Amino acid sequence: MKTITFILFLFVIEFSQIRSQEHNVKIEIQLIGYDGFSPLTYSISNSNGLYNQMHKEVQPDSSGRIVIFQKINSTQFFRFHFRNKNEKKLRHECRLILQPDKNYTVISKGQNDNSYVPYSPDLYSWKNNDGDHQTFYKMDMGQINYNLFDNGASGFLFREEWDLLQPDSLLKNLSSKIDKQVEIYRNLLSKGDIDPEFFEIAKLNVEYFNAYRLAITIESGWIFPYRYGIKDSLINKKLIDVYRQLFELFPVKGRKLENFFEFDRYIDAYLYYLECFKDGNFSIPKKNFSSIVNRIDEIKPDISPKVYHDIKLRNILSQVASFELESSKPAKDYLEKNPAIRQTTYGKFLENTLIPESVAFDTLLLKKLSKDAVLLDEQEPIRSYSQLTGKLKNKPFLINFWGTWCGPCRDQFYYKDSLYAFLNKSGIEMIYAAYEYYPDRPKWKKTIAAYDLKGVHLMINDDFRNDLKKHGGEITGFPAFMLINRKGEIVESNAYMPGDGEKLFKQIKEKLIDN
Repeated sequence: MKTITFILFLFVIEFSQIRSQEHNVKIEIQLIGYDGFSPLTYSISNSNGLYNQMHKEVQPDSSGRIVIFQKINSTQFFRFHFRNKNEKKLRHECRLILQPDKNYTVISKGQNDNSYVPYSPDLYSWKNNDGDHQTFYKMDMGQINYNLFDNGASGFLFREEWDLLQPDSLLKNLSSKIDKQVEIYRNLLSKGDIDPEFFEIAKLNVEYFNAYRLAITIESGWIFPYRYGIKDSLINKKLIDVYRQLFELFPVKGRKLENFFEFDRYIDAYLYYLECFKDGNFSIPKKNFSSIVNRIDEIKPDISPKVYHDIKLRNILSQVASFELESSKPAKDYLEKNPAIRQTTYGKFLENTLIPESVAFDTLLLKKLSKDAVLLDEQEPIRSYSQLTGKLKNKPFLINFWGTWCGPCRDQFYYKDSLYAFLNKSGIEMIYAAYEYYPDRPKWKKTIAAYDLKGVHLMINDDFRNDLKKHGGEITGFPAFMLINRKGEIVESNAYMPGDGEKLFKQIKEKLIDN
């Protein structure tokens, strides 16, 4: 507490004399444990999306302090996400609902980069009075609670919150959860700590965030039946009805979803719902999920232009970044029709980096599969880790878990030549195990050929991952590398990556060669 008080005192001393008629909002940021050299990237926009806006860079001082001045005439959304690059590996993040003539102080201690617990920095605010005097700093409980939404849990399943075996109580529990969280903001509103506009934005986030969490929890049993599926047919029938009612209660039409901080995730879930009931009857979609999210044009009349263009750009970015065949063509067309996108951060990245890479990759796809690439599961699938080790008897190997959809996985392929040389010299097999959410073997083979990946290849599924876990190897992210000895034992479940160079070679030598 003394540290925070001292920091606030410094802000008051250093910046109390600053006055400007050109700015009516000031944001002070203190990054505790700042690495001392990395810039911070932030955005301020009238939409809560990420893709159709400019991101700006600012360099903190040596102690991690930043002051941002902004002129706004209406409520805007501020966001930053910062990772230390030193040994502390802290993650700092913050979202603010910026309102004219208010000032904000953010003191972020950060959290461990591997932590997935709710986190909010200390937030203070004060309002400009007659453009000359300022009130005292005040703890901003509205902003603090707003920052707790989904902090550190983005993209994860939320099954611990919902008992799907009790479908009759799900919507009631959802309503209770929403009411409890909205009550926090209602109390703040009654005390004058937030205004009606802030309350409505917070309420929208509470409603749609919780609805999203329940929706994808139900979906998980259909998308990943082996891991999350429920066998009881009566329960499944009730879950389908709950799922339908959920999106009727929380539609996309007529709601200002640009005020919802992750509206793209909710709309993805909504499009999946439309696909499930596209013929009036429920069926689990068989299409590739990317083709489902591209149905955004179907609901274009129901959503705001801001939301539509944000998601449209995101989908194009995703397709080009994952090197879908000839995806550069629609990307170029989109930029031609929407030239203003070129001025945004993501638009520049799309035009200057992703499209040229995609064009180059399309050329690579003309390459033939190398004779040194062995498809181990060409005749029959490899369903378990035990089955794999049975086919590779008495051979130590390095296994690379990857996917055609995974950009960081492809980055590691650029280090393969030195890795191959070391493995060949040491008598160690190279195994590539691809995990595909929507298996496409022709695309998989083309990617292997494009990067000239020599070694043994197979495509794995959830059965394989479950059996791997029984043997002491759990895949928590991609790419992942593991070392296996001649006995088929996993001797290193979290090996260094090829990009780590000598660190990986030393690890292989210690774990597989010297033992």
